[in-house]
Amino acid sequence: CPSGGYCPQGASVPLACPSGTFSSAVGAYNSSVCVPCTPGYYCVGSNMPEPTAACFAGYYCTGGASFPTQYPASPGHYTNPGSTSEIPCSIGSFQSAAYASACASCPPSYACLSQGMSSPSPCPQGQYCPGSGSVVPCPIGTYSASFGLQNISQCSPCSAGSYCATSGLSTPTAPCGAGYYCSSGASSATGAGSCPPGYYCPSGTGASNSYPCPQGTYRPLSGGRNLSDCFACSAGQYCATAGLSQPTGTCNATYYCAAGVSISDPNGIDNTGDGGLCPIGHYC
Repeated sequence: CPSGGYCPQGASVPLACPSGTFSSAVGAYNSSVCVPCTPGYYCVGSNMPEPTAACFAGYYCTGGASFPTQYPASPGHYTNPGSTSEIPCSIGSFQSAAYASACASCPPSYACLSQGMSSPSPCPQGQYCPGSGSVVPCPIGTYSASFGLQNISQCSPCSAGSYCATSGLSTPTAPCGAGYYCSSGASSATGAGSCPPGYYCPSGTGASNSYPCPQGTYRPLSGGRNLSDCFACSAGQYCATAGLSQPTGTCNATYYCAAGVSISDPNGIDNTGDGGLCPIGHYC
């Protein structure tokens, strides 16, 4: 009895193995020799001594296939010729169609962050996606609250008054520390440096000159944190403008200046600080 079939007792002709099976045995006498077609292959027709060929790319065959398209690859997957199961698209790629023999790379502005994706997702916040599946964090000192960035130039410098201490941020880390100021793009709580003399910098200050000590006061030291860190102008001196690191000068002759005076010849009644003309019986 030839391969591809079997010959029971009394048979006048060989009986063929059914479609989807084959038999390479010679001299078989019952159907037990007909085995399902090998996984990854198909056996078309009957009386097959061996599988016909490998199943087609875009399809997979789990065994017993009588045609090369037993099961189609589903979206998010692909197959090679002779596949026994579908293969998920790797991270960085996707496939929206069924019957695929390959996956496509994620396009620019999109991310494919897991296996088996059938469609790409917009590039996540804090990242940019230049293409080919790459997902790159926005660098330290920048952030991005938006989805779908394509290149590093779209990452926003950290807002003035705040800092961005790590990469991949969707919002700034925190406000700038008190006593310091943070210009755009700061990467630490101390930002661009200590608040300069003549000024104070509460938390979240974005420029060195945002908060000058007011008229009648001064501050000779750096690192001021709030208004109370400004010193009243010393008695006998005056502080004419805001933002002073030292008094403007001494009070004019014939006048006296108490602490906090903003002009050299105060009259004591025009919100210029305590002082005025030298009183009778005294000299100034």
